[in-house]
Amino acid sequence: MSSILDNPQWMSEIDGGRMIDQIIGFPDHLSSSLCSEVDVEFTGKSICLCGMGGSAISGDILSDCVIRESECHMSVVRGIELPGWVDKETLLVAVSYSGNTQEVLTVIDTALRKGLNIVAVTSGGRLMEVCERESIPYTKVPKGYQPRAALGYLLGSTACVLERAGIIPIASNMARLVEPLKKFQETFVPDVPTEENLAKRTAFDLEGTVPVIYAASEMRSAALRWHTQINENSKMMAFTGEVPECNHNHIVGWMEGTKETCCRPVFLRSRTDNPLTGEAMSVTIDFLNEGWKSPVVLDFAEETRIHNLIEAIMVGDFVSYYLAMLNGVDPLPVESIQDLKRRMFRSA
Repeated sequence: MSSILDNPQWMSEIDGGRMIDQIIGFPDHLSSSLCSEVDVEFTGKSICLCGMGGSAISGDILSDCVIRESECHMSVVRGIELPGWVDKETLLVAVSYSGNTQEVLTVIDTALRKGLNIVAVTSGGRLMEVCERESIPYTKVPKGYQPRAALGYLLGSTACVLERAGIIPIASNMARLVEPLKKFQETFVPDVPTEENLAKRTAFDLEGTVPVIYAASEMRSAALRWHTQINENSKMMAFTGEVPECNHNHIVGWMEGTKETCCRPVFLRSRTDNPLTGEAMSVTIDFLNEGWKSPVVLDFAEETRIHNLIEAIMVGDFVSYYLAMLNGVDPLPVESIQDLKRRMFRSA
C-alpha cells in the first residue's frame, strides 16, 4: 500500500528548510556531543536546569532519569524566577541554544547576584558572552539549527555536565545507545514505505485530530516532546497527560463529555514503566476502546529507561514531520513564535 508519504520528491518540495535532515541527524548529533568537555565543581545534592522550549526538553529527559537513579534532586525551571530552594549548594545549569533566551538570561543575572554555582550549554549569543566575562564554565554546541532540532547536541552536552558533576553516568550510558538508535531509526526514514513505517502510519492515524499524548511518569518527557513537536513541526494543537493522574480527571472528559470531538488519545508504553502504572494504562486503554475513542498505542520494549525514552522521542519527531507533510506545511519555520518574541521585546 503506497501513500502520498511515499513520494520523497513531493515531501522535499514542502520541506523547504530540510527539517528531515535535522531529524535524521539526531543520533550523530548525540554521539558528537557526548564527547563534550566542561569543568564542573559540584558537591551538593540538587540540580536546577533553566531553559525554555526546545532548549529545556533535555532537562526533562535527564530529570526523568536522575529522579530514579540518584539521590540528587533535579528540577527544570521554565520562567524567569529561581525556586526558593535554590542555594549555593545547587548546581544551576543554564541551557539556551541561541544564547539569547531572555528568560534564561534573567535567571543567570539573578544567579550571579546570589553567587550561585553555574554551568551553561549554548551555541553562543549573550549567554556565552556572560559566561566568558564571568568565568562561568560552559559547553558550546554547533550553530545553525532550530532549538528543537538541536536536541541531540543539547541532550548529550547536558548529560556530560551531569556526569562530570558526579550525578549519574548518563553520558556513558547514552554513548552505548548510539549505534542501536541509528539502526532503530532506519525503519522511520522517508524511503521506508508506509506499510512498513510506524511513524507514517501513526501520522495518518492522527491526521485531522488534536492528539493528547499520555505516558507514565517514567516517560513523561517523551510525551511532552511529542506534544511540542506536533505544535511546532506539524503546526497543530496537541496536549499531554500522565498516567495514572489522567484517570482522576481526563477520563471524565473522554467518556462523559461531548461525543463529537476531534481529540485522539495516544499512549506511549514502556517496558520500564512501573508494573502497577503499566496495568493502569492497559485498563485505561481498554476502557477508552469500549467508549469508541480509538486510542493510538505505541510500545517500547528496551531494557533501560533512557533507551525507551529516546526511542519514543525519535518516533515522535518523525510522526510530527509526516503530519507536517500531510498538512502541507514546512516544518522548519515557527513564525508565530518569532512574531510573539518581537512583540514582547517591544513591550519590555
